[in-house]
Amino acid sequence: MSIRDVKEAAEMIYWNNHLMEKILGNVDIFKDRNSLELCSRRLRYLCLIIPITRLDGYAIRLEADPNWPAFLTLLMRPRKFSSRLTVSTLSDTPEADKRDLVTFNFKDHRQNSTVFFEGVFKRLRNQITEFEIKHRRFSMEVLRNIEQLPNLNRVIVKNARNFSDDIDEEFVDINISDRIQSLELILDRQWCTEIEKMKRLIGPNLRHFCCHVNPIPSKNVWFIEEIMVEMAVQNVRLDQCQLVFPDHQMPQNLIVAFTQFMAERSQIMEVFVSNTTKTASKITEIIATVDIEFRDEEDNILQLLADSCPSIFQKAEIIRMTNPYEQHYTQLTDAFSKCWTVRELHISRSPQNKAICPIDQILLSLPSTVKSLHLINCKLTTASIEILTDRGASTIQSLQLSGCGSCNTVQNFNKLLGGLRELKTLDIDMTIPYLLFPKIIQHSKLESLIAYTNRSVPENSLKTLRQHFDHVQHHKIDRHKQQIIISKPSRLRL
Repeated sequence: MSIRDVKEAAEMIYWNNHLMEKILGNVDIFKDRNSLELCSRRLRYLCLIIPITRLDGYAIRLEADPNWPAFLTLLMRPRKFSSRLTVSTLSDTPEADKRDLVTFNFKDHRQNSTVFFEGVFKRLRNQITEFEIKHRRFSMEVLRNIEQLPNLNRVIVKNARNFSDDIDEEFVDINISDRIQSLELILDRQWCTEIEKMKRLIGPNLRHFCCHVNPIPSKNVWFIEEIMVEMAVQNVRLDQCQLVFPDHQMPQNLIVAFTQFMAERSQIMEVFVSNTTKTASKITEIIATVDIEFRDEEDNILQLLADSCPSIFQKAEIIRMTNPYEQHYTQLTDAFSKCWTVRELHISRSPQNKAICPIDQILLSLPSTVKSLHLINCKLTTASIEILTDRGASTIQSLQLSGCGSCNTVQNFNKLLGGLRELKTLDIDMTIPYLLFPKIIQHSKLESLIAYTNRSVPENSLKTLRQHFDHVQHHKIDRHKQQIIISKPSRLRL
C-alpha cells in the first residue's frame, strides 16, 4: 500500500463517526484523552461527546500514601502528598489488568479536589460504579461528590477515620444509601468509631455485605451493634454476606450473635473465624462457606455456631477446619450432621505431639455429599484409609493427603485406587514404586495424579503412562525422590 493510500485510509477513518466512536471509547487513560483533545477541533468535539466504553465500570479510590509511616498518621501529622485520589479499574479486576486512569495527589489534607471530580464527571460520570476509601476520613466533600455519580452502587471502606469534627446533622442532605447495593467494611481497632458515618451507607437496597473485623478492644465492640440496628431499621435482605473474624481476641458471644443476625437476613453466607483471611472470596464470587481455626483445646466456637446458626451449615458448600484438637472431634461430627449440601471439606492441623489421635471419628461421620476432601497434617492410619474408602467409595472425586504420617504405604495407595471408584483427582505425598503404574492406568476415571517416585524409574514405565495420559512430568525433589505429575488436559495441575 502506498503512502497516499495510507493517508486516504486514515482520513476515511478520521471522518467516520462510527469508527471514531469505537476507537475513542477504548481510550480511557485521562492523559491520553487530553492529548487527543489538543490535536484538532474535531477530536476535541468527539472526545467531549464520546464516553469511555472500554470497560463496563470503574472505581474511585481515596487512600493515604502507603509509604507514610502509620504511627505518624496516628499522630495526625499529614505531609505533602500524604493522600491521593485515583480513577482505577474495579477491585474485582484481575491483577494483570489493574491500572490507574488518573491520579490526584493532595498537597495537604484540606486541599479542594473539585478539579479532579469535575474531570471524572466529564469523562466517566455514568461508568463509575465503585468507591473505595482507605485510611482516610469520610469528609462531607467526598460524600457530596460521590453522590453525584448516578450508577455508584458499591462502597469499600478500609479503616476510614475522622480527622474533623463534622456535625452529624450535615449528613441530612447526603443520601446515597438507596443506591448502594454492595458494601464492604474492613475495620481495625483505631478506626472503628467511624462507623457512625459508615452505617449511613446501609440502605434498603443493599444486597452484598462484607465485614472484616480486625483486632478490636472491648471498649469499641459496640460498632457491631450499630450495624445490626441499622440493618434492622432498614429491613435489609441480602443475597450474599461475608463475615471475617481474623483475631482470637474477638469475644465469641459477639461472633455468634453477629453471625446469627446476618444469617437470618442472607441467602448465601461466608463465615471465617480464622486468621487465614486470604481464603476469603471476592464479594462477587461468594460460595456458602464456614472456615474455623480453633485457638486451643477449650475453644467451642464451632459448637456455638452449629447450635445458634444451623442454617450456615445446612447451606455450606465448603467447610474448612484448621487446628482441631481431639476434644473438638465430637463438635465436628455434630456439625457434619447439619451439613446437607457440603461438597468440599478441608481439615488441616499441625500435630501437637507424637501421640495424636487419628481422625477416624471424623471420617466415620463424613457427609455423603462431599466430593472433594483435603486432609493436611492429619494423622491417618491403615484403619483410617479403610474408613475413607468405605465412606467415599461412590462419592469422593478429588482427594488430597499431605503430611498424614504412617498411611504412606503401597498397600494404602492400592486401597485408595481400588476403593474410590469415582476418583478423578488424587494429590498425595506418598512414594509410589513404578511397579504400581499399571494400577494407575487401570483406574477408569482417574484424570490427574500428583505423587512421588524414587529416582530409578525406567523410561519404559514412563512411556506406558504417556500412552494413557496426555501429560506426564517428572521433577527432581532431592537425591532420593522425584515428583510425578500425570494429567489429562482438562485437569492439568502444575
